[in-house]
Amino acid sequence: MQKHEERKDKHGARDALLVAGGLYLFSLLMGNRTPVLASGDAYSRAVLASRPDFYYRHLENAGVVAHDSSGNGNHGAYTGVVTLNQAGFINYDPASRSILLAGAGYVSVPQVVAGPALGNNWTYECSVSLAAYPAGSARLFSTNFGGNADIGLAIGIDATGHVFVGTEGVGVDLTGATALAIGTDYYINVTQAIIAGSLTTSIYVNNVLDARSASAGYATYVNHWCIGVLDFNGTLAGFLDAHCSEEAFYKNGLSDADRATHYATWLAP
Repeated sequence: MQKHEERKDKHGARDALLVAGGLYLFSLLMGNRTPVLASGDAYSRAVLASRPDFYYRHLENAGVVAHDSSGNGNHGAYTGVVTLNQAGFINYDPASRSILLAGAGYVSVPQVVAGPALGNNWTYECSVSLAAYPAGSARLFSTNFGGNADIGLAIGIDATGHVFVGTEGVGVDLTGATALAIGTDYYINVTQAIIAGSLTTSIYVNNVLDARSASAGYATYVNHWCIGVLDFNGTLAGFLDAHCSEEAFYKNGLSDADRATHYATWLAP
């Protein structure tokens, strides 16, 4: 279901453009306002009740810090070219915002709180609206850094708009059946859990199971996470061209009931 006929700022504010490189340079095109860091809407309350390890709402309209709303202090850094203060995904929440990663920016997370050990349950969820399909593949989320090419987790979008899960430096293990349409809002959930006694990876698009397979496990405990790009030992690839927000990671995983609640409150309070 396409929730926005067009993606625009419903507050009428102009974009805030962030340019980073070496030292961060910030150019604010909309005037100074204090960013709202919490709003108490039904969706964010549902996410916080599930105790995420990080949760980015991208409510900032200035600065280079992507504030972690989970309370765990996993604040990220807007890096490269990132457009702040875009229309959000939660229509009923006037504070809901997103960022635009136009193929040249990303969020770098130092991972203050460690992720789960290899093979344990975890969940990554986000809201995304593609601006364009990648030439090869793009990353929603990646844990590959510092030479760990054979263990890092890759969650991304392939050249035809399908969500995939794989191991950085090795290959794709699971690809969703749904081709995401350009300009349409989606709730994405990727979960690793024990199902019928076996470690299993599942992809959900708008709370519908899109793909599932047995898993050997992925490493999420390496020392650096990225949203919107693959950073392998300082080499960047797989930039995402999309509006995105509401990224959350749960090292204990989400239950089916939690996921259903999140999606229901994502649509309406």
